[in-house]
Amino acid sequence: MINHRAETLLTLADVARRYKKHIQSVYGWVNRGVRVKGGHRVRLETITIGTMKTSEEALDRFFAACSKQHAPLPRSPAQKRRAHESATKELEAAGW
Repeated sequence: MINHRAETLLTLADVARRYKKHIQSVYGWVNRGVRVKGGHRVRLETITIGTMKTSEEALDRFFAACSKQHAPLPRSPAQKRRAHESATKELEAAGW
């Protein structure tokens, strides 16, 4: 939770400029978050004081949580099919 008295506040536009991201990417971090291991999502904390803001400390917490728990992307149906076909061939070659 952001402590507006103790943390350095930034607008979401400031964050987008600082990290050279589109503003919609930053809003995505707030609204959808980033999927991490275990299937849950980590969201960027915000506070609304006039406009929506976050803090440097909240960004540090967000990036730390994402970097240590980032989950791999789910496989596409085509990737799943190829993996299944490959496993089937291996089993057949082994006599299963």
